[in-house]
Amino acid sequence: MLASQLIFFVRETFQVDLPLKSLFEKSTIEALAQVIETVRRDGASALTSAIDLKSEVVLDPAIDAQGRTVAQINELRHVFLTGATGFLGAFLLDELLHQTQAKIYCLVRSPNEHEGLKKIQQNLEKYSLHHPNFSSHVIAIPGDLEQPYLGIPSEQFEKLALQIDAIYHSAAQVNFAKPYSVIKESNVLGTQEVLRLACLGKIKPMHYISTIAVFGAISHFTGQKVVYEDDNIELCKDYVALDLGYAQTKWVAENLVWVAKSRGIPVSVFRTGFLMGHSKTGIAHTKDSFVPRVIKGCIQLGSYPELIDQKEELIPVDYASRAIVHLSKKQQSLGKAFHIVPPPDQNIGLIELFEFICSNGYQLKKLPYTQWKDELIANFRHSQENVLHPLLPMMSEKVYQNSLTIMELYQNTVDYDYQNTLNGLADSAIVCPPMDVKLLEKYFSYFVSSGFLNSPSLK
Repeated sequence: MLASQLIFFVRETFQVDLPLKSLFEKSTIEALAQVIETVRRDGASALTSAIDLKSEVVLDPAIDAQGRTVAQINELRHVFLTGATGFLGAFLLDELLHQTQAKIYCLVRSPNEHEGLKKIQQNLEKYSLHHPNFSSHVIAIPGDLEQPYLGIPSEQFEKLALQIDAIYHSAAQVNFAKPYSVIKESNVLGTQEVLRLACLGKIKPMHYISTIAVFGAISHFTGQKVVYEDDNIELCKDYVALDLGYAQTKWVAENLVWVAKSRGIPVSVFRTGFLMGHSKTGIAHTKDSFVPRVIKGCIQLGSYPELIDQKEELIPVDYASRAIVHLSKKQQSLGKAFHIVPPPDQNIGLIELFEFICSNGYQLKKLPYTQWKDELIANFRHSQENVLHPLLPMMSEKVYQNSLTIMELYQNTVDYDYQNTLNGLADSAIVCPPMDVKLLEKYFSYFVSSGFLNSPSLK
């Protein structure tokens, strides 16, 4: 929020539009003053040089398993999981407890194992996840994704490397405001350290949770209608360079995983869409989650943007976790990427989502994007209560040819083919529940009962 306030203070005072990343990269008043002067003199384009993402894909040469034998594991006995205190991570932990008999070692930022275990359990309870084997099968590993060796003492790190049969890496700093440079340590260097663990001692598979955002706004630049799981994401580097810092870190991190594969480390990659709540309970993650935030912010504003055919790839979190764990246990999944997305014919767009919201009693106007954005900015001038205000720079900053925002680039979204996922789930009963009226009503019932949204009558 402070970043948004400063951006708009500068706009109102100096008639200058600063790129958001300049606030994070210029940490002194003097440096910021120089940036403002540069923009006033030369225009915002003087600061918009795209990051060279390809040059960021550098994996420590010591992480190399070429020529070494990969141990064949018939049954998982010891699993290492990152992100257990997050949303998807909680459901992955729950699914691993149900689908395996393994002991699960969870990286957690905490002062000690006892506090870490408590933190993990509280997170599970938040989503109504309970398992009788929790205390006997879950081990907290105090550490830090941003530190060398994941913040784990070297002796313990080496011991874990010999014990672990498989790694699930779902932890990431999800932030839609911070630039690449600020979240690189957790999302890029953290992934490198997880790959180090996969390579040390016995070689074990690393299952990486990625995102469909690694393709960027590909349809805008190429006219492409479908992207496939086996498509080379390196070809998307120029599109992702215009995207959010979060998407950029995930692109670089996924490329590190593919480099590790070329060096003999067994990997699989799961690119998820936007994770919604549990398909049975409706329980969802609402704090700092993009789609719920857009929903609430538009309801608060009384309008939503007309973004043509901007599909949202909404999937229930329990489907994602079940599919990922099932696929990851198959030997033939190694070396592949999987799209964890809804079937294209069941996918819904932003406009359809808001039409459902309006049909349920919320009074919202549909506005052209520029008009909607101006309304949001006007609202920001006299109130700081709208949950979209921290995302204002992202929604208003023109990143392409000084004319289009990131939100506008994602119109006419591609379809994400998911044939690898379909093939891998063919021997199971796991299917993606349709994002229909019944499921959406379940989600909105939770949004209201949890206090995240007011009911339409209280709007």
